[in-house]
Amino acid sequence: MNTTLLHQYQLVLSSRGALLNYCETISTNHLALPIPSFNNDSMGSQMRHVANTYLGWLLNFLQPEQRPYFNQANHKDLQAIRGMFEQVNLVVNDFLQQYTNDITIPLTLPRDGDTALTLTPLSYLRM
Repeated sequence: MNTTLLHQYQLVLSSRGALLNYCETISTNHLALPIPSFNNDSMGSQMRHVANTYLGWLLNFLQPEQRPYFNQANHKDLQAIRGMFEQVNLVVNDFLQQYTNDITIPLTLPRDGDTALTLTPLSYLRM
């Protein structure tokens, strides 16, 4: 496997792990508490948004198979949030396996009414 992509995602896992470990120290109610500076979204809904971004960019946009996005039930508590990211990790692992030999191959995302977007696997993981 390409060590650059693997190392990059290991850094993401480390940062995410620190965040989830911190969330162990707060009450479940705080995960659902609206935060005005985040458009009244909660920490849990923000984490769901991040997980859905992975699904969107790495799976739904690049693969012929479409997978449903996570919904509000997926961020009701920390156990559910961890489960969401376990699924994301599987998607990322599949992506890394698929592009292990060339992180600079152009991948084109068709966009309705817009010019197609072309990025490399390295760029997709940075999203």
